[in-house]
Amino acid sequence: MPMRPAGRPPALALALALALALPGAGCNLAGPAALRDGRQDYNAALQQTASEQLLLNLVRLRYRDAPLFLEVTNITATYQLDAGAGASATIPEQRLAANQVLSPNLRLGWLERPTISYVPLQGDKFVSQMLAPISLEHLLLLYHSGWSAERIFRVCVQRLGPLANAPSASGPTPQEAPEFEGFLAATRLLRKLQLRRAIDLGLVEADGRRHLALLIDAPEGDADADALCAALGAPAGARRLQLVQQIARGAGERVGVETRSLLGCMFYLSHGVDVPEEHAARGLVTRTAGAGGGAFAWGDLLDGLFRVSTAAPEDGAAVTVRYRGHAFHVADTDLATKSTFSFLSQLFALQAGATPSGGPLLTLSIGG
Repeated sequence: MPMRPAGRPPALALALALALALPGAGCNLAGPAALRDGRQDYNAALQQTASEQLLLNLVRLRYRDAPLFLEVTNITATYQLDAGAGASATIPEQRLAANQVLSPNLRLGWLERPTISYVPLQGDKFVSQMLAPISLEHLLLLYHSGWSAERIFRVCVQRLGPLANAPSASGPTPQEAPEFEGFLAATRLLRKLQLRRAIDLGLVEADGRRHLALLIDAPEGDADADALCAALGAPAGARRLQLVQQIARGAGERVGVETRSLLGCMFYLSHGVDVPEEHAARGLVTRTAGAGGGAFAWGDLLDGLFRVSTAAPEDGAAVTVRYRGHAFHVADTDLATKSTFSFLSQLFALQAGATPSGGPLLTLSIGG
């Protein structure tokens, strides 16, 4: 039997010794490395899949399909050291012990075994939150978070004083064209005054109660301020308009505000989803009649606010989902749509995101 040359340790034994020696050092490095890499990866995956889920539900609403939200409630990741050693031998034809070639190999790495828990958002409490009108206090919170007054009012409000903002679009696609032109002009005046720092939203005391008020800080005779007051049915020169959550128009310096529900906001924005011509021809979506008998252009209603296209954007997509055999994209360079999409995400978290679900919990353990 060939003998191993004296003084030369077995390669396999050396590999095993290395494998046993490295885990101590590896454990010291695994924690920080796992935190640096794992947290960013999970964060990016959660953000991306949440955006895709929201977009998917907007596309579903465009087709009158029921939306569904599946929330990630828990992620637990464990890391296990995977170490092993082996050797392979190459024996020349001369079969001389001194010429045997023994090649050791060492396997050392970490196995990640995540466990992810999902829960569907459903039940009467969640549905009530989805269908409840958005409070004026939430509008105030969003305004002072830095959002555009135009974006807040266009998405969340369907009537402001005498002005209608496509209230029929707060549900499934209507057959008749909605009314919105006067409202759109008023919200653009709001944005213009906001950029001039000539308006503010705040709480004021009146009749022993606190009310939401639109404060106009503009000199007498200011064209934009007077045009806004005229549009809202308020007296010329009014500088403090009390916003009241009601369907009635209000009187004097009281302006009635009818807000949408969260589901109504989603239906409203879903009309910015472009539908493939073949789907429209097959009657998969409602055709809204416009002036002169032609099709109403929903892009006019949502101009500068929100658009989802089925055409692949030239500069890439920020979010893409596939539905009914087509890809729906939010263009990465469409900053207005991306802003509204982010706004809707915050509105969802504010209005319904914290609602506990009574649905079943689904837990997936990924890994061997």
